[in-house]
Formats: sequence, C-alpha cells, structure tokens
Amino acid sequence: VLRFSIVVIVSLQSFLEWFTQGSIVLLATRMVVQWMRWRDRVSLDIFLVFGSLGVLLILERTLRITHIQAAWIRPLGISVLLAHPYLLMRVVAHFRRVSQTVKRAAAAGLVTSLIVTWTATWPYRTTPLIALAFIYFLWLLGYVAWAFRKGARAAGGVTHWRMLHAALGATLMAGVF
Repeated sequence: VLRFSIVVIVSLQSFLEWFTQGSIVLLATRMVVQWMRWRDRVSLDIFLVFGSLGVLLILERTLRITHIQAAWIRPLGISVLLAHPYLLMRVVAHFRRVSQTVKRAAAAGLVTSLIVTWTATWPYRTTPLIALAFIYFLWLLGYVAWAFRKGARAAGGVTHWRMLHAALGATLMAGVF
C-alpha cells in the first residue's frame, strides 16, 4: 500500500508539473500570436509575462533532455521569477493608473535584484541587498494583487474574472514565498 501511495503521489506530482508547464508554454504561444496579430503594447506586456516563463521552461527542458549542464540557467530562472511582478505591474498599468513612484521603485528594485542575482561577490551580494530584493519581490506582488483586485471591481464580464484570477495568482505566489 505504501509503495502504491508513493507511485501515485509521484505520478500526480509529475502530471501537475507537466500540465502547469504545458499550460504556460501554450499561453505564451497564444500571446505571441496575439501580439503578432495586433502589435499593441497590452498584448506585448501580457506576452512578456507568459513568454518569459515559457521560454525559460523550454530552455530548461531542452538542456535536461540534451544532458547539458549550464551554469547560467539557474540565475536566468531566478531573474525571470524576479521580473514577473514587474511585468505584471506593466499589465496592471493598462487597466488602472500606476503612480510614477511605484514605477520607479519597482524598476529600482528589479535592477537591484538582478545585480544581486548575477553577481557572486561583495559589494553586490550582501545580506541587506538580498533582503531588499526579497522585500521588493513581495511588495510588488502584493501591489499587483491589490491593483488587479481593485481593477476587477470596476470591470465587468470576462475582464472582471481575468483580473480576479490574476489577483489570486499574485497573492498565492506571494504566499508561497
């Protein structure tokens, strides 16, 4: 019974991993097609949210299948993760006003986080800078969740539900970290 339970759990975990990653790649593909069709900034920003994750997933799978060890893939993955709230904030800006202060703080936080991620030595890789990168990440995810929630109240129909799901996703992601 224990062996069967372990096999079922591993199989379920594997299924969920493939399903989630496949969904992200599918959304990225759909959004690049939409962007190529419309060539507007909203489609580009939404593509960047899903496309950055999709390209990363394809790169990781390709490297794993070809048994190539690449030292740069981990910092790249962390960079994509750190950029995710910033990219979501760009999407939010199409639906509601985002203050210049928030935009500047988000850009500065992203740049600081990327420097911390890609450098391995002092003075850029210190505990206070790592803490600042983490705080930036959580703060911006919280802001994005709040902004999507507020935007959903003002929207109707499909847009309302999409914004609620985006708010829930940002909240869950912040909760995980």
